[in-house]
Amino acid sequence: MAVKMYKDKSFRMVRGLSVEAHLKDGWTFEPSKIKSTPRRGSRDRITVKEVDVIKPDLGGPEDLITTNEE
Repeated sequence: MAVKMYKDKSFRMVRGLSVEAHLKDGWTFEPSKIKSTPRRGSRDRITVKEVDVIKPDLGGPEDLITTNEE
């Protein structure tokens, strides 16, 4: 009877007579668990509190909008 054996990220179908030899070589009956790392998403974003707002002096008139006041 064939058995599925795992090592690292690969697997093999092994016949019953050679299972013991594969176990000695580091093969297992269960796949290795991959540890997932948490995503850092929102911690990397810049918030408004961290930004310095710079208003440059353009050297022009203060108000460019003209109104018709009579």
